[in-house]
Amino acid sequence: MTYQLIRQVRDDLPLRNSFMDLAKSTFDLSFQDWYKKGYWSNNYIPYCIVDHNQVVANVSVNLMDFSWRGQRRQYLQIGTVMTNEKYRYQGLSRKLIKTVLGDWKSKVDAIYLFANDSVLDFYPKFDFIEAKEYQRQITVQPTAGDFRRLSMKSNSDRKLLQLFYKQSNPYSAFSMDDNYGLLMFYCDGFLRNNLYYSERNQVIVVAEQDESIFTCWDVFGSTQHSLQAILSQLVSKETTVQLGFTPVIKDLQFHVREENDETLFVYRTAENLFSDKKLMFPLLSHA
Repeated sequence: MTYQLIRQVRDDLPLRNSFMDLAKSTFDLSFQDWYKKGYWSNNYIPYCIVDHNQVVANVSVNLMDFSWRGQRRQYLQIGTVMTNEKYRYQGLSRKLIKTVLGDWKSKVDAIYLFANDSVLDFYPKFDFIEAKEYQRQITVQPTAGDFRRLSMKSNSDRKLLQLFYKQSNPYSAFSMDDNYGLLMFYCDGFLRNNLYYSERNQVIVVAEQDESIFTCWDVFGSTQHSLQAILSQLVSKETTVQLGFTPVIKDLQFHVREENDETLFVYRTAENLFSDKKLMFPLLSHA
């Protein structure tokens, strides 16, 4: 049986809808609003196996720019790996991953992915090695502040977020840059009610209180205030805040990040800052 291999389906209506249907049925993941609002940029490239104008398998390429110690790094994150149930056990994911590696391994500084627990023995076959991430935390006492919640229904608030995002995270040692589309997958998605703006501090914080855990996903702006001072204005009691990025502050407590059903793999023959730097990918960079 002969299938087509298609790189990018964004601008092909039938294939785009078929890709979205497969993502919905596989992961219960909807790309529809994200696409309609114009967030699907050239950085997101689905590699699709197509049979009779239907997407039956996919491996997506996510081009990512990061800053590390003042230097730009272009990484490639592999994601949305899925196959229609009727087309499994034909080696389609294997074919797609080999194609992606052949297209990109000489063009980017590193290639990585986050695997779920059911496929941990699959990616080492392609020369990916498991890597640990290290998450920092900081304890803060509550203080008064002027933070208000942003509304993604407000055009002015969306513009404000875009403006501050361009200023990056002033506290991060390893930050994702210039990927507004991926940012909005989160911030106009399930984190839309977790965006806070302080005019006084000139900063936007993405933060979430989940049961007993307070997570600072990211911070954007050019503020000169300390991270501790910023976070103290968002808590109601003494709180240990889990940071969703690697801070420049070096003396914070940290632990090996353990996320259910998610393991980081880095392509062996490319750059691997995670072998000895005790970093973590920013949470908002997970695609």
